[in-house]
Amino acid sequence: NSKIDFSKTQYKKTLKFTSNVRKKIKTSKYKKDIEIAIVRYVRALDYRDYSVSFLKLWGILEYLTSTLQRWTPKFGQPFKCLLPILAKA
Repeated sequence: NSKIDFSKTQYKKTLKFTSNVRKKIKTSKYKKDIEIAIVRYVRALDYRDYSVSFLKLWGILEYLTSTLQRWTPKFGQPFKCLLPILAKA
């Protein structure tokens, strides 16, 4: 069992980024939605069958875009850019 040495410079940036993302998720009022999406994303990639993975990932897109209905204009709509793409699919 070899362990990853996170003291190296290349990993310091990754750790800092990860820490910042976790802090933002933790303080977000959409924490639950984000956590659900991340778990579903990771699980979708665990399937050996690419068709199943694709369908699961598509379901996550639908989940995230339907979540837009609950977001207020003040917060913004970070996934709004996906709506025209999904409409053409």
